[in-house]
Amino acid sequence: MENKLNKPSDINKRSHSINSLTENGGLFFAIGFALACFVTIVAFEWKVQIAPPSIDITNPDQHEVIALKLLPAPAVPSPAIVPVNHQIKKANKYQKFESEEDFGQKLLPTPFVPTPAKELIIEEVKDVDLAVLSCDLPIPPEPIVGSPDPMISCGGNQVIKCILFIEQRPQPVGGYPAFYKYVRKNLVYPSQARRLGIEGSVFVKFIVTKEGYLTHFKVLKGVGAGCNEEAIRVLKTAPKWIPGKQRGVAVNTKFTIPIEFTLN
Repeated sequence: MENKLNKPSDINKRSHSINSLTENGGLFFAIGFALACFVTIVAFEWKVQIAPPSIDITNPDQHEVIALKLLPAPAVPSPAIVPVNHQIKKANKYQKFESEEDFGQKLLPTPFVPTPAKELIIEEVKDVDLAVLSCDLPIPPEPIVGSPDPMISCGGNQVIKCILFIEQRPQPVGGYPAFYKYVRKNLVYPSQARRLGIEGSVFVKFIVTKEGYLTHFKVLKGVGAGCNEEAIRVLKTAPKWIPGKQRGVAVNTKFTIPIEFTLN
């Protein structure tokens, strides 16, 4: 009878334990999962140090010994030292001379002998043609009305008024071809310039008067050796020119012409 009465109480206990397991099952699962993860992490992070094999030094025959051979450093040759024997002669306090010439040769300095200069040889050139005259006449600027007339003195008290800018330029009688022909015919190449081979242009400034005469010659740029004088000489002997005109009236005019000296 007692066993039968106790059966319901046992059933209640069992049902209570089952209910408690059911209620706390999630907690147990979480705790178990956390422990499993912790163990896994510790297993991966765990480091094991392996000790190197011990070597017994007491018995060297059991191990191989490698002998290292050190190579000697290359020898650097030292610079050769050549002994130099300096022999210093002692000067005699007194020195004997046999004659005055011997005294001068031993003590007096050697006199300076100048080197003779080379002789300049100038060969005379024969059969040389006369110079060829080339006259490049500059084109004057346009006339300026009312420009002042410069005053040019001639010798003593004579004064010549000269027009700088002219409307009608002066020109040789018969034209420039006739003037060039005259100059080529009368121009003589200076002998000094021919010997030295001097060439170049001589620029001569002069005045063409209102009567057509050439006066007041002046070399602006020359080459020398007689060429400047020859250019002025030829122009002085040239025939009259047609004077320049300003407003239809003949006036004194400045003019510049280059005369070229060329050896052919």
